[in-house]
Amino acid sequence: MNSLFLRCLGILMLLVWAATPVLAQVSLKTKQYLLLSGPENTASHQFAEDLAEIWSMPGVSFGSDLQPVSVMDGVARLEQMRDQRGHLAIINGQEAWQLLPEYPQLKVVSVLWPNVLYLISRLQPPQIVPLTAARTVRAPLQALEVIRAWDEQSPVSLLQETNWFHQKETIQALEGFKEDVFLSWGSYPLQEIRALLNFPGYYLTEAQDTLQKVWTQQLPWTRSYTLPAETYAGQPALQLLAEFPVLVVHETVPDSLVNNLLRSLFGHAESSNPRFLFRNLSPQHNLLYQQKLPYHPVARRFYRFP
Repeated sequence: MNSLFLRCLGILMLLVWAATPVLAQVSLKTKQYLLLSGPENTASHQFAEDLAEIWSMPGVSFGSDLQPVSVMDGVARLEQMRDQRGHLAIINGQEAWQLLPEYPQLKVVSVLWPNVLYLISRLQPPQIVPLTAARTVRAPLQALEVIRAWDEQSPVSLLQETNWFHQKETIQALEGFKEDVFLSWGSYPLQEIRALLNFPGYYLTEAQDTLQKVWTQQLPWTRSYTLPAETYAGQPALQLLAEFPVLVVHETVPDSLVNNLLRSLFGHAESSNPRFLFRNLSPQHNLLYQQKLPYHPVARRFYRFP
């Protein structure tokens, strides 16, 4: 009986010994980095989910996993990053511009997809939204700074004549709006915008140059952005306002992680069938912010900043 016991024990020890290298490899492969994003049903959450899937695609081996974690607002994400309860985070352009100086341990990897400011007009002529023409506006609360800057130049109080909604209610807010102008931030192309433009009397337009300059001066985290022609049927190229979400990392993450992030972002963007929010990524967008945002040294070399 003792002989049988010793034989079984020997076999068990052999199995454990043989499995040890495999377990070590799994442990290395499953090292997790927490990627903080917005709540579910937001673009930043979808981007985080997509990036995590791309990171773990067959044939891709970075020796780690990205774990998306939903955090309600950008300030909370930055605080968790500061306290090292997150390794990466997606924040909006305004938060990056105004708040990153308060978090010197956080570094920028890249600005991400452009969120353009959609201007849908019921005014005539439809080609442009003049500085003084609109009397009533429907806009998301996230566009408060845009309306405030516009209000300062307008002969009427747009702040008093704006019907507000939450960004997540955009589809409902679009339905049969009667105001002169509808504003909303969003990526492109969007099905709900395409559906609205199929109805007569609704026009996707750009702002008058004077108004566009007011916005870019008073909202310095925004830039003028060319929406390509035919993004929506029959639409010419338009100069719209845009803001870019920003991907940041804690300074303690390995340089290799930052390098792999850059490879994943722009490698997938240039692939034959990129995910929706990756289609409009471009390294060139970072040139707009190189003097203001605190880029990670690896990212600075990648973009060939001086």
